[in-house]
Amino acid sequence: MSTPKSRQDEAAVDAEWDKIKTNQACSMFVDKEAIKMKVRSTLDQGSQAYDVAMYYHETGWARTLATDWRFENTTLAVISINAMYMALDTDWNKASTGKVQAGFVVMEQLFCIYFTYEWIVRFCAFKNKLDGRKDAWFVFDSILVFMMVFETWFLAILAAISGGGGELPFPAHLLRIFRLLRLSRLMRMLRSLPELMILIKGMVAATSAVFWVTCLQVLITYVFAILFTQLCGNVEGLEPFFKNIPLSMWSLFIYATCLDNLADFMNAIRISDAGWYGVPFAMLFIAVATLTIMNMLIGVLCDVVSAVAQSEREETRFLDVRDRMSVVMNELDSNKDNLISYDEFKSIINRNDVKRLLKQVDVDPDGFMDFGELYFFDDEVEKKLQFDDFMDMIMDLRENNQATVKSLLNMWLKVKTKLKMNTDEVNELCAASESTRTEFDEKFMRIQSQVHDVLGGLQKLKP
Repeated sequence: MSTPKSRQDEAAVDAEWDKIKTNQACSMFVDKEAIKMKVRSTLDQGSQAYDVAMYYHETGWARTLATDWRFENTTLAVISINAMYMALDTDWNKASTGKVQAGFVVMEQLFCIYFTYEWIVRFCAFKNKLDGRKDAWFVFDSILVFMMVFETWFLAILAAISGGGGELPFPAHLLRIFRLLRLSRLMRMLRSLPELMILIKGMVAATSAVFWVTCLQVLITYVFAILFTQLCGNVEGLEPFFKNIPLSMWSLFIYATCLDNLADFMNAIRISDAGWYGVPFAMLFIAVATLTIMNMLIGVLCDVVSAVAQSEREETRFLDVRDRMSVVMNELDSNKDNLISYDEFKSIINRNDVKRLLKQVDVDPDGFMDFGELYFFDDEVEKKLQFDDFMDMIMDLRENNQATVKSLLNMWLKVKTKLKMNTDEVNELCAASESTRTEFDEKFMRIQSQVHDVLGGLQKLKP
C-alpha cells in the first residue's frame, strides 16, 4: 500500500506530465512524437475501436442485417452508383420536376426505396431508439434520407394535389441545389478506405500549423502590398495591379504566390518605368512567400500526415492483435473465470500463433516469458490478471517503447516505495530481534542466579 508521501510524489509527476503535454499542445507545429504518444496512450488504456453495434439489440433480425458485412458493402455499392447516376441526371435530365423522363423517375424511386429501407433496418437495430443520436453517421444519414423522401415522394404528392399538370407552386428547379448534398453520402465510404481517413486526420492534426503559416503569408503579402502600392501605384501600366492595397494583395497572391500567369505579371513590371527596382522586389517576394513559406507548409503537412499514418497503422495492428488474442484466451480459459493465471499464461505464450502475434507488435516472446513472474506474482503470491491487464502487459514490453522522464520517475517511485517497505520490515525485524535478545538475557540471568543458589545450597550440605 502506498504511503501519503508516495501518493504526493505520484501526483506531482502527473501534474508535471500534464504541464509537458499542455506545452506541446500550445506549440505552433504539431509534434510527431506527441501524435504517436497520444495513440499509444489510447492503446495502453486498452480502449477498443468505436462500434455502433454496442447500441444494438443483442439478437434479432435487424441487428443481424445491420451488422452483416454484405449489407454494408451493398449499401456502399448503391452509394457509388447513386453518385455516378447524379452525373447522368445532371447532363440528361433537363426537364423540370414533375415532367422528367420515366427512366429518371424509376431510378429516383429505387434509390429512395433502398436508402429508406437501409435507414429503417439500422433504426430498428437500436435497442434504445434515442441512442441513434449518439452515432454521427446515423444522424447524418437520417438527414439525407429525410431530404430524399421529401424531394422524391412528398413534393411529388404535393405537385399532384396542386393539380395543373403536376407543376409545383414554387420554383422546383431550386431543389437541384439540395440534391448536391447527396454527394456527401460518399463520406461513408471513407470508413472502408483507411488511407483517405489518414489523409483527413493528418490535415486536421496540421490545422494549427496551417493557420499560423497562413497568418505569416498574409502578413508578408500585406507588407509587400504597401511597398508596391507606394512605389508602383502611379506608374503607367501597373495601375491594374497596384492601384490600392487590396488590389496589390490580390495581385501578389494570384500572380506571385499562386504563380498564375507569372510571366505576364513580371514582364509588365519589367517594361514599366519602375522595372529597375520593381523586378528585384517582386523576385524577393516570390522567394520569401512562394519558395520558402509555401514549401515549408508542404513539408509540415507531409510530416504530420506521415506521423498520423504510422500511428494509425500501429493502432490498427494492435486492435487486430487484441481481437485475435481474445479468441486464444477464450480457448485456453479452462475454468471460464475470464482471468488469466500463470499456468494459462505459459500455455498461451507457448503457442506458435501467439508468438507471431507478439512479434507483430514488436514484443519478444522469450523476453515476454521471462517477465511473466513480475506480473503474475506479488510477494511470491500468485495472482490472476484480467484480459485488459494482460494487454497492458504486452504494450509495456514492446521493444520500441521509449523511456521518458515520467517512466524514470515512476520507476523511482516504485523502487523508493519498495525500499521503504523493505526498510520498515528490516526495522521491525531488528526491533523484534532486540526484544527477543533482551528477553533471552533476562531469562539467562535468572537461570544463572538459580544455578548459583543451587550451588550454594550444595556447598552447605557438604560435611
